[in-house]
Amino acid sequence: MGLNCRSVGFSGLMRRNGLRHCCEFSSFLLQSPPLDLHSMRGGMFIRRIVLVLLVLSCSVGLAQAEWEEITGSDNVTVYIDPTTHRIDKNSGLVKMWILYDSFTVTKLSERSSFLSFRSHVQYDCNEERVRSLESSYFEGHMADGKVVFSSSTEGQWYPVAPGSIGETLWELACSIAKT
Repeated sequence: MGLNCRSVGFSGLMRRNGLRHCCEFSSFLLQSPPLDLHSMRGGMFIRRIVLVLLVLSCSVGLAQAEWEEITGSDNVTVYIDPTTHRIDKNSGLVKMWILYDSFTVTKLSERSSFLSFRSHVQYDCNEERVRSLESSYFEGHMADGKVVFSSSTEGQWYPVAPGSIGETLWELACSIAKT
């Protein structure tokens, strides 16, 4: 029986992240006849190293967030990473990662500007409030490029502003907590 993505443990993850070709190629390497390494000592060892490196390079993308578009406005699109929800049903607190991707450059200071920022946010579903746990601001879109500013200090709690993007995100977080 030949090896495929499922038999080496990459079934849905590899396909969902657009890495199907990478997995298929590594499967091909496992099934293909040995490379012409007969003149080299340890040809099979080298082939296995190449395979391991290929599989590792394919799996690097698995650690990246799978951003899902939630809402936006005239100048920003807002995404969440649905795999990062952390819910404490007793306290009504929900944590999740949010990405704001701006259409235009925003000045952070005289020396730096950003196009996107990613924030780990905590929502209090009982008290209708929100705070940032950590944030990073990026030169590029979709949290790409150089980090121009980063903070890992827990912010103070703020009330959720009615009719805002923040309210949309708070409602989403709290609806997830109720399920």
